[in-house]
Amino acid sequence: MYWQNQLYKALLQLVLEGKAPRIAVLGIGSELHSADAAGIIIVRVLIQNNVYGEHLLVINAGIAPENKLGELRHFSPDLVLIIDAAQMGLKPGSVRCIDPRTIGGFSFSTHTLPLQLLCRYVSHETGSRVIILGIQPDDVTFKSALSPLMKESLRAVLHVLAKLLQPSLQPTSDCSSQVDLFIQGNFPGCRYDLLSTR
Repeated sequence: MYWQNQLYKALLQLVLEGKAPRIAVLGIGSELHSADAAGIIIVRVLIQNNVYGEHLLVINAGIAPENKLGELRHFSPDLVLIIDAAQMGLKPGSVRCIDPRTIGGFSFSTHTLPLQLLCRYVSHETGSRVIILGIQPDDVTFKSALSPLMKESLRAVLHVLAKLLQPSLQPTSDCSSQVDLFIQGNFPGCRYDLLSTR
């Protein structure tokens, strides 16, 4: 859980600077490739659990995060957390905090804008620090089902994010069970039938 400590330190640094930190969470990915939808699933479950507020913006950016730059600029965050599937050469389901300046060796294949360029632009336009939370996918073939390993990874990430981003929320099994509902396409307003375990 080293990535959890890195996120905690980033938030603590803002608090120690005397700020009530404004945090934006940007979920990126494609609905047509289940493992690559990790960022989207996470932000949708956060929103359904009301993990957002005056100082916390949660955005489903899909495959065109550049379309959300105006919303980010208006929110004026201190920290932008981008969540995405990343080919890092690690065990499937592995999670890492990635410095945008070091992502040259990683693959983020479904975006219309290179992620390194997006991070640089977001930081320039908002003055915020940008961190990428990369999740190593297993199978990103068209319409592939989300593996049990990836589901478990998403549940772990959601539980940590809910605690770090909104400490007043007491996440129990709700986030975990809602991941399953999203994956099975049973959640109200959900379009994740492609992620079914059938």
